[in-house]
Parts: sequence; C-alpha cells; structure tokens
Amino acid sequence: MNSSGIATLTLKSLNANSYTLTAVYLGDTNYTTSTSVVLNQIVRQATSTAKLISSPNPSAVGQSVLFTATISSPTVLPTGPVTFRSSAGVLGTTQLINGKATLTVSTLPAGLNLVSVTYEGNSNISKSLASLKQTVQ
Repeated sequence: MNSSGIATLTLKSLNANSYTLTAVYLGDTNYTTSTSVVLNQIVRQATSTAKLISSPNPSAVGQSVLFTATISSPTVLPTGPVTFRSSAGVLGTTQLINGKATLTVSTLPAGLNLVSVTYEGNSNISKSLASLKQTVQ
C-alpha cells in the first residue's frame, strides 16, 4: 500500500479464465478490517500468429528442404507441438523451442506442393496456421 492508501497487485501469469477478486485489508491500530467489493476479472486467450518459410525453394526431387515455423504472440511464449502437412498428408510434428520449430523433408513429389503448419494452441493461446507453396523440380 502506498502513502495514499492505494494497494496494487500485478500478476503476469494468470491462465485464461474467469476470476473473482476481492481485496482484504487486515486493519491496524488506526483502522478496522475491510473487504472490497467483488471484481469479476476475465483473462482472455492470447492470440498467436504463424509464419512458415522453406529453404531452398524451389528444390529438386529428393533434395532436403528445411521448413521453419515461427509461432508468436504479443503476450505469451507459445509452447508445444506444431504439425507440418502437405497435400499428401502429415509430414511430421515437432516441438516449439523459443517459438520456432523445424522439419527437414526430402520426400516431396515433383510439382507445386502446398505445405502448411498448424499450431493447435491451448487454453491460454489460440490456434494459428500458415502455408506456403514449395516448388519441386
């Protein structure tokens, strides 16, 4: 509490949820105990954004292609798995490390391949996805 009698509390790690908050003053030699009115605080799910790049693009048949997914959020460091897919199906699933995940693939067929990455999110951060066109010659 400051000299004006104002108390503050800052929390940076609340999960997305609804919270019922009250402040309780335990009193002192000059003032009695008091409790504030109830405050209903809603912490919403953070947004996420996905970005996907590949190297090299274009690539040759049988050549290894490195796909890098970056998942970002303005308020939360995204964690957990991301899944890479092509039109032929799932290419693989890898874990985010500091918001990035990589996957190397050498089995893409010749032609234009639509490759996507999906981050499913969780109760605290939203789902996001990104895609790109990988040309295999």
